[in-house]
Amino acid sequence: MFPQKISHFGKTIKVNRKKVSRKPKDFVALYPGHLVAFDTIERFVDGCRRYIITFEDIYTRYSFAWSTTSHASKAAEEFFELCRQIFPFSFEFVLTDNGSEFKKYFNKAVLKAHLTQYHQDNLYILRRLPFFSKFLLKCQCQHLLTSKGGQKYCRH
Repeated sequence: MFPQKISHFGKTIKVNRKKVSRKPKDFVALYPGHLVAFDTIERFVDGCRRYIITFEDIYTRYSFAWSTTSHASKAAEEFFELCRQIFPFSFEFVLTDNGSEFKKYFNKAVLKAHLTQYHQDNLYILRRLPFFSKFLLKCQCQHLLTSKGGQKYCRH
């Protein structure tokens, strides 16, 4: 059975969906940069919508977060390039969810870097999101936040 959509005339139309690659169940990060994860959370601050994009290296648990007003894939691509510059190890596999912010420009940047992108809910990052959201929104900045071994600071 194929996914179908019904047009305004009542005629059924086949919907072409792109297959996404899933992370293998037995995949284990073996060294820094082997698997990195990205995720986004939405928060409201004083009536303004803020998006917190997070990065985490699964092996070392080193993480970054960035607060922005845009949910577009261009913002996620900009954060991806920033993480590639700041993180001292090269990436091999990228783990994201199926969010729209990780499509178009972000996907192009991953392909341009010759990396493999897996799609799966990021339980790794979901544990850190409450910390990142509380700290970044309290600080009310758009700068990078890093966390390593319990250290918390905002880089201005």
